[in-house]
Amino acid sequence: MKNITFADAQNLKNPIFIDIRSPREYAEDHIEGAINLPLFSDQEREIIGKIYKYEGVSQAKLAGLNFLSPKLPRLVKEILAYKEKGDIVVYCWRGGLRSLVFTEILRLVDIYVYRLEGGYKSYRQEVVRFFETAKTLFPVVLYGMTGVGKTLILKKLAEKGLPVLNLEQLASHRGSVFGHLGLLPQPSQKRFESMLYDVLKELKGFPFLVEGESRKIGKLFLPKELFQRMQEAPVILLELPEEQRIKNLLRDYQVDKIDIKYFLESLQSITVYLGRAKVESLSEDLKKGRFYEFTKTLLREYYDPLYKKSTAYLRNIKKVISGNDIDELVAGISEYWGEFTGRDLK
Repeated sequence: MKNITFADAQNLKNPIFIDIRSPREYAEDHIEGAINLPLFSDQEREIIGKIYKYEGVSQAKLAGLNFLSPKLPRLVKEILAYKEKGDIVVYCWRGGLRSLVFTEILRLVDIYVYRLEGGYKSYRQEVVRFFETAKTLFPVVLYGMTGVGKTLILKKLAEKGLPVLNLEQLASHRGSVFGHLGLLPQPSQKRFESMLYDVLKELKGFPFLVEGESRKIGKLFLPKELFQRMQEAPVILLELPEEQRIKNLLRDYQVDKIDIKYFLESLQSITVYLGRAKVESLSEDLKKGRFYEFTKTLLREYYDPLYKKSTAYLRNIKKVISGNDIDELVAGISEYWGEFTGRDLK
């Protein structure tokens, strides 16, 4: 067993991070790509915590040993399998007892692995530091009215090899009042920041494309420094005809495939903006399957007026790209990108 910092672990030829924390701790956040081999289940960890609180350290350690012992043959076998593929780096919450005990057990059977200094907390500190030095990030922001298709555009640009940060994809939210419908639950704030970190550090300071967002996406917040860089960034303004934007929204939200009760619930939250009579009219459209009319009304009377009030981005527009569909916008951005990245970005 050898202690190693997170920075040095990144320089290993093929680091394989093994997260031995409980499943709940792992789900909250973890090093990107880490494999969860928990020493204790969530319930076991809770029991050990209670024993520690009411009976003391020694009794808690004994309880932990009782839980761990039957699992050791399986855990060792799994470590051996991963060790054939790269350098094992084991970590727990803060480089404490769990990782120390496990790596010592492995050493006793002649299996030598790295132990991450500071555990997950050292990784988390690196993520926080990264965003505190966000001046090394060079976003180029795509703006456009609701329905222009920015998330799909970014996906298509990524397929072409352009550097992108797809915020709505990472956040599992479309950034609107109905943005959560039909998607997986949002990650935790820490998990979101870790995913952002993993994408951005690979860009190594190169300019990247990102959609224009408010700082809050669903329940999640963009790191303050990243959001500030986006506010100051060059802007590409995208334009599509209203008819095409309606078609894009109907495709993205799959209104006909999601129980309308979820749309009706979300609709209530914008009563303060539209008034009760308009919300009741929109609710009636939903109930009668008039999804086109529902979407068109929302665009004209809610989304577009909100968009037009947010004019801060106007001073940074470097290019306006218009088209009749998403593919035309993708082509226009791709053509402009080479020209843009040849400039002095400072």
